[in-house]
Order: sequence, then C-alpha cells, then structure tokens
Amino acid sequence: MLRRTLLSLATTAARPGGEALFSERLVIEPLQNPMRQSGVMDGFEVFGNVVLCTPADHAERIHARIGAAVDLKEGVAFGACRLPNDAGLVFKVLGRETAQVRAKVREFWAVAREEITGAAIPAPFFWR
Repeated sequence: MLRRTLLSLATTAARPGGEALFSERLVIEPLQNPMRQSGVMDGFEVFGNVVLCTPADHAERIHARIGAAVDLKEGVAFGACRLPNDAGLVFKVLGRETAQVRAKVREFWAVAREEITGAAIPAPFFWR
C-alpha cells in the first residue's frame, strides 16, 4: 500500500475590482522532502504564518517595529516580509514548541493592531 502525506495551502488576494495583489503557495510532502533538513524546518517543529493585508503606510510602520531574528538557543526564528503591490505583510515563525510560535504571532498581532487601530489586543484567554 502506497502511503502519501501532502499538505497544500494556497492564498491569493485581489483588490475589490479584481486586480491580483499576490499569491502564496505552500506544499509540504514530508515523505518526499524531509522536513528537518536544512533550508526547510531544520531543527524546528512548529510553523506559523500570518498574512496581513493593510495599506502600505501601516505595513511600513509594522515592518519597522517587528524585526527578524533567529535564536537557536531559545528555539525560535521569525520575520516579516512585504507583500507585492503594497498589499501588506506576511509574517512567518518557526519554533520548537507551539507556545513559542503562538507568542510571536501574538506579538505581531499586538503591533499590527496598535499601528492600524490604536488599540491593544485583548488579554489572552486563560483556557487557551
């Protein structure tokens, strides 16, 4: 019996008039391409991906604040990139544990919400 594991994600955004802004595709086939190899996940176990569609001025302020880092001792790597056509940002996180990735995504959300709306994010739910 042939066993195949495949994850395929595609994200596309367009302006209300139909003009394409960007497309992102992620294909993971761990049986064909080992996830722990360098250039893929290396020693990381958890992946987080956030796409933020926002005007260019917001995106620039958020990008300036969020930074990027690879901290092998703490087991986390993260960074934001500008999307094409001034569509916003994509923020990616790798971590050894789910909690690390969730914390970085929450930090990104806090910066984005503050820059865009001027409001803080809600306190975390204690049961999550």
